Amino acid sequence: MEKHERIKAAYEYLRNIGKVHTQQDIADSMGMKKESVSRAFSGNENYLTDKFLNKFNFTFGNIFNMDWLLNEEGEMLYPSQSVGDISNSNVSGVNVSGREIHIASPEAYHTLLKIVETNQKTTEKFQEQIDRLISIIESKYEITKDR
Repeated sequence: MEKHERIKAAYEYLRNIGKVHTQQDIADSMGMKKESVSRAFSGNENYLTDKFLNKFNFTFGNIFNMDWLLNEEGEMLYPSQSVGDISNSNVSGVNVSGREIHIASPEAYHTLLKIVETNQKTTEKFQEQIDRLISIIESKYEITKDR
């Protein structure tokens, strides 16, 4: 995997966990112009430098393995990541290590519970939309459920 592919993978990870949504969010967080971030992401060696990768990682709480970002050595994330170490996190006192989650405070538990509840509601809404689309398709093509 090329360096620009690794930074894109890190960006996708940040998008998936809700830290950022666009390259503009990355640029704003890093205090850079969007064009510079875009050029780095496209692999322009004048922009995708070790300094850029270090600043990117620092901006997001050093959650990425620098050896992986620089040389594709090891895993993208450190093997044990404490959620409380992620900057701007509302969750503190939670340590995620492998498959185990250790919750050290009631506040962290309640925050995680709210996240789970929100995700459940979102999933239910998606399922309702899927069911509605299936009904529309069945209606349009006169498909019955008995077949």
